[in-house]
Amino acid sequence: MKNLATRRSEAWTEHGRNLYCPHSPDYKPCSTEYCAHYDPDTQECVHVEAAQAQVQMASAMLNASSNLEQLRRWVADRE
Repeated sequence: MKNLATRRSEAWTEHGRNLYCPHSPDYKPCSTEYCAHYDPDTQECVHVEAAQAQVQMASAMLNASSNLEQLRRWVADRE
């Protein structure tokens, strides 16, 4: 996935406008200068990072659920 700085640059190049933060009270552009939600270490918005983490957690939970179901079947076959 492209980071925020890249997405901002592409939005400006393609559409002549900036990306704005819906969590900012006055909808300022997402950037190091204007948005408190911008993480300079990752060059990403913390809300995007949170959404990515939720997707990763959901994927891990589905994987764990699948593994538990396989284990349950394996145990049931042994009984």
